Amino acid sequence: MLKNEKIVFRICATLAFVALTLFAVWQHHPGFEDHFKVHNDVRQSMNWQNYYNGGVFDGDLLRDYSQVNSSPTMNTLHKISSHFTDVVFASKVFAVLFFALAGLVFFYAGYSQFGLPSAVLCTGLFALVYTLFKYYSGGFSAGAIMPLTALTLVFMRQQRWRAFLILLPCAA
Repeated sequence: MLKNEKIVFRICATLAFVALTLFAVWQHHPGFEDHFKVHNDVRQSMNWQNYYNGGVFDGDLLRDYSQVNSSPTMNTLHKISSHFTDVVFASKVFAVLFFALAGLVFFYAGYSQFGLPSAVLCTGLFALVYTLFKYYSGGFSAGAIMPLTALTLVFMRQQRWRAFLILLPCAA
C-alpha cells in the first residue's frame, strides 16, 4: 500500500466509523432517552450479577454458568464498565460501539478484497440491514459472530495464521 493509499484508507475508515456510530445512536435513541426502555437480553441475563461484590446469589449454579457463557473479552469489558456506570447504560453504549466496530470490520474486509469501492459497498450494505442491530444490543457476544466470521475469511484468504490469535479471546 502506498503512503497516499494509507492516508485515504484511514480517512475513509474514520468516516465510516463515525457514520456507523451516528447510525447506531439513531437506531438506539429510544433506549438512550429512557433508562427503563431496554431492548436486549440485559433484563434476563444473570451475567450482570457477576460484576458486583454484593454477595447476590453467591454459590448459585446459574449465575456461575453465566460467567462462562460469554467470551472473556466481553466479560472483562462489562466488569470494567461496572466500576464506572450501571450495567444497563453500559449495555446501551456497548451496543453502539460494537455495531460501529462490526461495520469497520466489514469496511476492512471489503477493502482487503477489492479496494475502496468494495469497502464502501460492504459497509453500506451492512448498515442498511438495520435489523442486525438487535444482535448488538446488550453488548453481548452474539453481536460478534458476523465480524469474527468476516475477519476469519479475510485472514484465511491472506494466509495470516498468526492473526487468529487475536480472534481467540473474542470467541464465545
